[in-house]
Amino acid sequence: MDLANGRLHLARSLEIALEQNFQEHAARAFTNSACSEMNQLGFADARSFLDRGINYCVENDLVTWRDYMRGVLAQLLLRQGQWEEAAAEALEVIANEQATMLVRHPAVVAMAKLRVRRGDPSAEPLLAEMARFLEKGSELQRLAPYAALMAERAWLGQGDREEAFGLIALAESLSTTRAVFGELAMWRQKLAPDLDPGDTIGMAAPYRLLLAGDWQAAAELWAEMNAPYERGLALAEGDETAQRSALEIFESLGARPVAVHLRDTMRRNGVNRIARGPRQTTRANRAGLTQRQMEVLQLIERGFSNKRIAEQLTISPKTVDHHVSAVLGKLEAVSRGEATAAARDSGLI
Repeated sequence: MDLANGRLHLARSLEIALEQNFQEHAARAFTNSACSEMNQLGFADARSFLDRGINYCVENDLVTWRDYMRGVLAQLLLRQGQWEEAAAEALEVIANEQATMLVRHPAVVAMAKLRVRRGDPSAEPLLAEMARFLEKGSELQRLAPYAALMAERAWLGQGDREEAFGLIALAESLSTTRAVFGELAMWRQKLAPDLDPGDTIGMAAPYRLLLAGDWQAAAELWAEMNAPYERGLALAEGDETAQRSALEIFESLGARPVAVHLRDTMRRNGVNRIARGPRQTTRANRAGLTQRQMEVLQLIERGFSNKRIAEQLTISPKTVDHHVSAVLGKLEAVSRGEATAAARDSGLI
């Protein structure tokens, strides 16, 4: 079945389920439609299905489907550079002790990817949970994101290259379609630039362009999709001007490991006067706090409650909860008072 017919069938399935009040089938159709659009990089349509689907599940008390879709939403927010919002969404699902591993999986994928890209050591338990999913069988839906993340870590010098190649090969052997393998092929090429990318027919356009060597067109498409991290990865393949732009993107996101990796690459290529990275007020302080987390830390030091912090910064209480947890974790503190003391000792405040 081709993509157009698949969309028609999913749309009809959703229509019937809503008309007949088949709630479980409707939730499944919303989820499948959103995931299908995500695979094809149709982010606007994916967001529409997720918003409608999550609201439908809330109205009908379908907690399992709601949480699964919230994990997919976290992945979408991550793609679009809304990392704090992605973390807040994923953490609420992960913190739900009633959620099964299957329901947690999309949220775990989003949070593991975010922590790897920020260089947070707390990624390890989430990576282990993703690996446990594969112990009873290599289902493509679970294997592909794990393989991509292991390849990304290997590229950053944090994982085993051969293991990454093996996971990618295994994932590609489980399906005859190339549509879902653009990301895997991209990471394989980054690990082995001289390797023939093979058949790219059916892959999403930005991946196909990047594999063909047209980094500029790929970066432009990612920009149109509002996918900054992927745009940065494409620009990193370009000339010095493009690489400097990529570095700015990574720094603005707080993607410290890839920023360090790119600086090293630029130095090896003889590039001079590379920006040293953000100052203490952004991400380069010893605790690795973002600018927003620094603002939250300063308000904690002033004795503000989470509610007052939310009002002060005009953000949601849920996002404040995430920021406070991140601040405590990065300062290795178990309380707000301990975090404040640690921040004073290190000269952060």
